[in-house]
Amino acid sequence: FNYEQTYDAVVGDTTIVANRSQYVDFTLPYTESGVSMIVPIRDNRRKNAWVFLKPLTWDLWVASACFFFFIGFVVWVLEHRINEDFMGPPSYQAGTSFWFSFSTVVFAHRERVVSNLARFVVIIWCFVVLILTQSYTASLTSLLTVQQLQPTVTDIQELLKKGEKVGFKKGSFVEGILKGLTFPESQLIEYETLEELHDLFTKGSANGGISATLDEIPYMKLLFAKYCNQYTAVEPKFRTDGFGFVFPRGSPLVADVSRAILNVTQGEKMNQIEQAWFKKESSCFDTNTLVSHNSLGVESFWGLFLIAGVTSISALIIFAAMFFIGVAGDSPNTNCPQSPSSYSNQTELGFVFLADQGRATENGDLTPSAATSPEIFPSSGRHSIELTNTKATAVTSPLLHFFCLVIISCRILLMHVVAAPNSSSIPVNVGVVLDLDSKFGKIGLSCINMALSDFYATHASYRTRLVLNPRDSKDVVGAAAAGTCFLFHLSPQLLSF
Repeated sequence: FNYEQTYDAVVGDTTIVANRSQYVDFTLPYTESGVSMIVPIRDNRRKNAWVFLKPLTWDLWVASACFFFFIGFVVWVLEHRINEDFMGPPSYQAGTSFWFSFSTVVFAHRERVVSNLARFVVIIWCFVVLILTQSYTASLTSLLTVQQLQPTVTDIQELLKKGEKVGFKKGSFVEGILKGLTFPESQLIEYETLEELHDLFTKGSANGGISATLDEIPYMKLLFAKYCNQYTAVEPKFRTDGFGFVFPRGSPLVADVSRAILNVTQGEKMNQIEQAWFKKESSCFDTNTLVSHNSLGVESFWGLFLIAGVTSISALIIFAAMFFIGVAGDSPNTNCPQSPSSYSNQTELGFVFLADQGRATENGDLTPSAATSPEIFPSSGRHSIELTNTKATAVTSPLLHFFCLVIISCRILLMHVVAAPNSSSIPVNVGVVLDLDSKFGKIGLSCINMALSDFYATHASYRTRLVLNPRDSKDVVGAAAAGTCFLFHLSPQLLSF
């Protein structure tokens, strides 16, 4: 063209590059410029047996499990003294409490909730579970159904490292770019048509095909329009000046044609041309928008967990305040000083808190009716807990022993605080020798304490206060030894076996 001067112009998909401009003149480009790498895309949906764990991160799984156990514990604390459904042996109580908590996932909990505090906690927790389960369902549905389109290759260096084959259009200057990137001839394959390019991609690099191709953006659009949702463009992107018309050097037509190109590209005409030739099928997704999936983490739900945690802890604090204040106000020893051995007097509080109400004893001797009051303490301020509802075998695990110790310690502190203002009472030491290892001994001690509590609650003017000093008899010899110890060391005014 340049030397023979046979043609006055070249009209076609001629790319404007620097070395060509030394021989001919180009008009302004009429298409967008650039060379990009094209690779196939694949559906990255996970297909394995553990895909159901993918919607949530491991820390969210752990946090959720911890809150399920915590809510079960809170409901047990608030309900087990007044609700038949949460009574029974320790193993039964633990199983029921955690079953209740985990069954809220599908809202299948059948155990009724009596305490208003527990109801408030359960309402908040059900709301948290609802949000958590709905988010999990939506994430899992997206993971299993929505196409997770990802490119098979993301870096040109990966092609060089693995020795993958790369294609280029026959006669295109892109071959020079690939050689400049140090691709050997053995890794380069040329093609002429889009159908041939598609066949090379289908075969793959291992079967004589290619894993990627470098092509200009106009050709890339044609490929995307014909084979939608199968290919995408990735980095790197090489800049060119686009397609232009070619004229001999010094041709006066260059300026006129360039102005005409500007008029077309700046108006609606160019958009109409692109819509006519590069229009995608209506069922095709945007290949430039690659869908990825991110698992939900704790950061998405920490606000809900915070609300549930604050609500549960507040309910426990209110419950503890009601329990300790009510017990301290009803204690028979609140107006008398405590002796060093009076620590044993507080053991009945642990049995009161951990009482197994509404159940028969092992041998069926005790068959009390279930407590049905929704309030822990009645308005009169007196204990509504019946003695026969106390089961001696309730404290049989280290966890229950721990709570018993905490309750006893708190009660001792409260009783000292309450007893401090009144120093006018007359203490009367009473020695009590019982077999505290048996259920009857424990029930008897609780019975004595409850009787004193009821008496002093109705006779507040009495200044004489009985101070119980219990001793464990264990057997006949132990009972005699305990009685002797009382007579010679404590000198009680009354001794009871």
